[in-house]
Amino acid sequence: MKRQLQPIWTFNEVVDVLGGPVAVGRLTGQTCAAVCNWRRYRGLFPSKYYFCMRAALADEGYFAPISLWGFYGTGESNNEQAA
Repeated sequence: MKRQLQPIWTFNEVVDVLGGPVAVGRLTGQTCAAVCNWRRYRGLFPSKYYFCMRAALADEGYFAPISLWGFYGTGESNNEQAA
């Protein structure tokens, strides 16, 4: 039987579920400082870590919206010139 994943909605919740900035850094191959800088400057994770972090979240029983990763074209911009 497949387990239902629980939603989490914020950058901080993702970091907490994954074990803190040090653990997220280990997961992504980055430093704790890099993870803290993501939070401070953008509040988003780099998009290249989406799949490994999504899998790690699922292992813990959670999922998070793709909008927490820095993908372009996810509707976060109000650029009226975008086609």
